[in-house]
Amino acid sequence: MQCVSIFPISCRIRFTFAALALLLSGVLAQPAAAQIDEVDDLLSGGIEDAGTLINAYLAPGVTGFGAGLNTGWAGAAKPHGVLGFHLRIGATLSRVPNDDRVFSLAAGDLTTLTLANPEIGNSPTIAGDDAVPTYQLQTPSGSAIDMPEGTGFAFAPTPVVEAGVGLVRDTEIMLRLVPPADIGDDYGQISLFGIGAKHGVNQWLPGGALLPVDLTVMAHYTRFGLDADLDENGPDPDAGLDDNGDQSLEWDTNAWAVTALVGKSLPVLSVFAGLGVETSATDVALKGTYDIENEQGIPSSVEDPLTVAFDRNTSLRALAGARLRLGFFALYLEGTLANYSSVTAGVGLSFR
Repeated sequence: MQCVSIFPISCRIRFTFAALALLLSGVLAQPAAAQIDEVDDLLSGGIEDAGTLINAYLAPGVTGFGAGLNTGWAGAAKPHGVLGFHLRIGATLSRVPNDDRVFSLAAGDLTTLTLANPEIGNSPTIAGDDAVPTYQLQTPSGSAIDMPEGTGFAFAPTPVVEAGVGLVRDTEIMLRLVPPADIGDDYGQISLFGIGAKHGVNQWLPGGALLPVDLTVMAHYTRFGLDADLDENGPDPDAGLDDNGDQSLEWDTNAWAVTALVGKSLPVLSVFAGLGVETSATDVALKGTYDIENEQGIPSSVEDPLTVAFDRNTSLRALAGARLRLGFFALYLEGTLANYSSVTAGVGLSFR
């Protein structure tokens, strides 16, 4: 990555934030990497059952990740002044509720696979306990498939890498950007793009300039992409099928939120609170060639077999937070109360 600028310090800042973004993304991906790498095994028992199982297993992580993308945008209720700016990096942890850390299968949920251990009432989701036994499934040919274990980590982590600049009429534009980048064989390639805006409302209210607090409307949109290489679990050579070396998982999340903020900004400390609504939607697709059995246990090769569209998660949200500024250096903390509650902490630079 080449940086050209008449201000050398800006190049160093951009390189530093880009490097931290990639490092943070890799660290946050660690708890789920092995489990995501195993979901393609579920396809061997048929496309319909694989969709049911992948949905049940990944849904809490998907929902929590979408909630995390919608968190940590405020920083303060008052928008920056004209050409004021901030650069910040941090992390969000969204808590998965207890009920979403396990899932259960009932009679009729599966069409091709059967439960080999029906005495187990629940199996962990991706956010479940890694010590809890998982469902074992049996294909028509008699092969056994184990559901992936839980991560033992009941939080969905999300990186925060953001810049913002103040414009005219008490308006601030925010940008989140992680260009497509490889972060290791265990994680694949990630990308993130987000854009948001805050607009001061006091200027439009009679006597608004005399109010002791700042009233602001904030809206933002984020898109996250993951293209992860899966293990090359080729078919049985005796089956006469081609080697499956092109398997991958594509994860695409889109998240939106609109929030009304109220807060007070002092020279050192800014505090704020808000109410709003958030929503997110995720598609997970398995790409490549897979060996799938039919109800008679006969395997065949299928290209790009499955896309799981997870239910859109819409929730009311309440949030509160603070920014502590020491010169140009700033510390950020924000908490959001919603279906999947989140906490964001970060550090950065802030001016005006």
